[in-house]
Amino acid sequence: MLDSNQRTLDSRAAGLAAQGYRDHMEQPRPRLDADFVQERWVRLYRPGPWRAMTLVGAVIACVLISTSASVIIASGRSLGERLVLLAVGILVAGGSLWLTGRGMASGVWVRDAGIRINTLRSSAILAWSDVKAVEQLDTALALVTADGRRIATGISARSLDFLARPEAYEIASTALSDWWLKHRA
Repeated sequence: MLDSNQRTLDSRAAGLAAQGYRDHMEQPRPRLDADFVQERWVRLYRPGPWRAMTLVGAVIACVLISTSASVIIASGRSLGERLVLLAVGILVAGGSLWLTGRGMASGVWVRDAGIRINTLRSSAILAWSDVKAVEQLDTALALVTADGRRIATGISARSLDFLARPEAYEIASTALSDWWLKHRA
């Protein structure tokens, strides 16, 4: 059975190739040399499953609140009460969208020029030359700046991205240390 499926896939691929379609793996990839500069921000690690579940739960709660407000609006209340409930529903829905977007963008991003740390409430961008050390404090990583400040990176064994995933924490902490070692001034 496996051979007939493979022959079917091969014949389809041959038909597509005859029509001018090419497999993306056949296309030559540009070589990276020593002059390559990473100009785009790259996330050091993917969001963990606990973060995704927390964000989905928050969105579901906000949708339920908005739906409840719309049901109450539809009931025969006065115009003033309806407008207040409509405003509350819009604020909750907007907050839900903001929380989802900001929650998914939270994390550590790097490029050759520096590091960006996004949290729910703030963002910090530092040039690699401003980072004097990467320290491990208990189970979390922090950056030490030239003026001695410690900036939490969010890479912690207890964060939602690494909870119950010690190997992912080790990979992310090693990746951050490697980026700093490679790009420090």
